[in-house]
Amino acid sequence: MLILAHMDVVDALPSDWTTDPFELVEKDGYFYGRGSGDDKGGLVPSLVALLKLKEAGFKPNRDIVILFTGDEETQGKGAELGATEWRKWTEAEFALNADGGGGAFTRDGKPLGFGLQTSEKTFQTYYFRTRNPGGHSSRPRPDNAIYDLADALKKLQGYRFEPALNETTKVYFTERAKQEGTASSAMQCAPGWPTPPTARALTASNPIRSRLA
Repeated sequence: MLILAHMDVVDALPSDWTTDPFELVEKDGYFYGRGSGDDKGGLVPSLVALLKLKEAGFKPNRDIVILFTGDEETQGKGAELGATEWRKWTEAEFALNADGGGGAFTRDGKPLGFGLQTSEKTFQTYYFRTRNPGGHSSRPRPDNAIYDLADALKKLQGYRFEPALNETTKVYFTERAKQEGTASSAMQCAPGWPTPPTARALTASNPIRSRLA
């Protein structure tokens, strides 16, 4: 089995923080620090669990391979190597990714559920190019290419993609609806969810739902 996690964190400006972003601070029952959730919250428990199992004399009936990478937030070379040159070590029957999914509990310890990640969206890069006869800045044109580009960007800002559910997200919203009730605006994306304009508004108002739909 393969256990995955990343060790690096997104850069941060100390001036944006009330605590040192690169020093773990425990305050009022919470941990503060860059990466305390993404992904030290997955990496550290995985490592501690294995260390405790080893101390207890646990002997697994299969190899347990750890792939902790240090550039998930930048170039992703570690993951690329894990899928290519390091494949002789990372080839496994299954993998557990500490950076995807996870469980949650109520304050009194009641389990809310455990999420399993089946895929992950990636980014897509688009380029906008405007052309214009041009001229000299001392003789500005009313159809300046910069203005054309600005108009295009404003149109992009106002555009809303049509939300779409797949097999995984349908199950997710259905189960969440059982917990929160379909009256919850967050759960109106469940089967039988609202008309497209309403669905677009619901997903656009919450980055998490936007990622799911």
